[in-house]
Amino acid sequence: MAKKNNSNKTLIISIVSAVVGIGLLIGSYFIGYNVAKNELHPVASEDSYVQNAKIVGVYKRSYYNNYNKSVDSYAIFREDGTCKYIEAIKTELSTTVDFNDRSQDCTYTYDESNKSGKFSINYPYTENGVKKDNITDYNFTFNYGSLMIGGASYGKIQ
Repeated sequence: MAKKNNSNKTLIISIVSAVVGIGLLIGSYFIGYNVAKNELHPVASEDSYVQNAKIVGVYKRSYYNNYNKSVDSYAIFREDGTCKYIEAIKTELSTTVDFNDRSQDCTYTYDESNKSGKFSINYPYTENGVKKDNITDYNFTFNYGSLMIGGASYGKIQ
């Protein structure tokens, strides 16, 4: 009986050793993969920083327009001083708004001490073959998590 018990212990020890060995092999692969993935990233250039600027806040306002249609309005501010402002979009289309879209020529400044700022949007146009700028300025205030553009209040959604 003692001989059979000894062979069972040997079998259990060899199975446990094989499982632990395979586990260590697989674990070391994933640890090495994650370390390499985290350490071997390219150095970000200033252009990529501008393209990947973090969004500081996304603000939304929902209201009914003069035609009794539900409309949403958005203001998106990024840490690099760029922004996006959508004055009115149908509520059913607001789910397709891309907050990372940088096609609008919009910049903002913000004064922390006054809790107010101004953003400017350039709507370029061409007149007689000459490109001209049409810059529209909007003043805003920011108090207690609420953004006010003119008399309209926007709530933070992101």
